[in-house]
Amino acid sequence: MDIRRTTIYDGSTIETQTMNSATVSASVALDGTVYTNSQETHNMRIRQQDPATKLWSMCEINSFLSAGGARCSIRIQWSEYDVTYEPPTA
Repeated sequence: MDIRRTTIYDGSTIETQTMNSATVSASVALDGTVYTNSQETHNMRIRQQDPATKLWSMCEINSFLSAGGARCSIRIQWSEYDVTYEPPTA
């Protein structure tokens, strides 16, 4: 799988993380600290390949927490499902 995470917190600090061709068998921690008072937003894109069919799927995950974690919104949106990618030609 390929993972790209972008986090913005305290209104001015931007943090990014990229994992290309990563293998995840159980779980992976993408961010060790999550702020919960409207200080941080997360945006992640995850592209994963089905090992049996070799087809790819991609989703985007957005999260926003406030009020000490009392209010939490998480949106998962699939943009591609079971697709193949052709290599570019020059």
